[in-house]
Amino acid sequence: MQGVGEVRRVSLVDEPRLRCLLTQAYTEVMTMLPPASRRITELEGRATITVAEAATLIGIGRTAAYEAARRGELPTRRLGRRLVVPVPWLLEWLEGR
Repeated sequence: MQGVGEVRRVSLVDEPRLRCLLTQAYTEVMTMLPPASRRITELEGRATITVAEAATLIGIGRTAAYEAARRGELPTRRLGRRLVVPVPWLLEWLEGR
């Protein structure tokens, strides 16, 4: 097993091996981040998340998140029968704007 910071030379011809090494490196970096930061990086590219995902992100229970949404404390939108949390709104809300 290699230590952190060691460099391994890989031929660009060995694309599957390179992909595997990049995946391993990404996994190592993500495990070094604090849990909240890791979850926030997972929001990139998503327009909405579920209320349950928002609850996990902010560290409250699912029921408490639905109650906060009902009271208007958690920014949500209804899509048919689904209640979703728009990611840009959530990020602004988390920043306290």
